[in-house]
Amino acid sequence: MQKEVNDITNVCDSIRAKANDAKQIVEEIKKTIHDIKSKTNQEDSVEKSLAMRKELASLFILNSNFEDNLKALNKIKNSFGSI
Repeated sequence: MQKEVNDITNVCDSIRAKANDAKQIVEEIKKTIHDIKSKTNQEDSVEKSLAMRKELASLFILNSNFEDNLKALNKIKNSFGSI
């Protein structure tokens, strides 16, 4: 049982570290987008908007995957609560 406890603890620590990394990256993306907005003139806005749409679609997919992963984590937490 000790091995399982250690493995679960290590995986949870890894997930937490990745979540912290994701939070940092998201904050950097938000800053970059605000910088782009402030530096974009009217003539360039259509071109830049089109360029952002592909990445926006990827962000929507990532967001959906995060929601699925959070639901899965919650199920695992509940399962451990019933042991």
